[in-house]
Amino acid sequence: MESRIKIAYLGVDEVNPAEYNPRTINDEEFGKLKKGLTEFGIVDPLIVNKDGTLIGGHQRLRAAKELGWTEIPAVVLDLDKRKEKALNLALNKLRGEWDYGKLTSLLREFDEITDFDMELTGFDVIEATEITELMDVDASAILNDEGGFGADPSDGDPGKRAIIQYVLIFNDEDEQKMWHGWLKDLKEKHPYLQTISERVIAEITTG
Repeated sequence: MESRIKIAYLGVDEVNPAEYNPRTINDEEFGKLKKGLTEFGIVDPLIVNKDGTLIGGHQRLRAAKELGWTEIPAVVLDLDKRKEKALNLALNKLRGEWDYGKLTSLLREFDEITDFDMELTGFDVIEATEITELMDVDASAILNDEGGFGADPSDGDPGKRAIIQYVLIFNDEDEQKMWHGWLKDLKEKHPYLQTISERVIAEITTG
């Protein structure tokens, strides 16, 4: 069977963003994307239909234009409009999930490099700190009957450690900044506590 896929370099003005594309990005994340493209170039080509309609890579195209690029690599497909839109949704939806153990290990590895720009990973320093601290949370963060922090029932066995994960969804960039600012305040207010969960619990219980 003859392949309907080809790889090509297209002029950025030859590619037409899909008006129906539902994916958006905030200014902070877009800035990280531009920084990554500047450092690494396009390592994930656009996905474009044969008529020039952009299916996947809207933010990469926008960033390339702002960076003054004239060409960009693309996977060119031959799809009808129904399948084109279905693929657009699939590319935006099917993103997988993190293996937080491996993610934490990588973030800590980069954090130990003093001259490395963390934003090249797509995470900023605050986000990386939040994730690594959350992975350190254990049962000692649970209040005991007296209102203090209870003993760790794992008896030093990391295999018994209770890991708690959560996902924060912000309505806009201002809410995200407020959250990060509050975390900084908590760290200053409770410097003796090591994890975010401990600080939040202490703030709730002690005021």
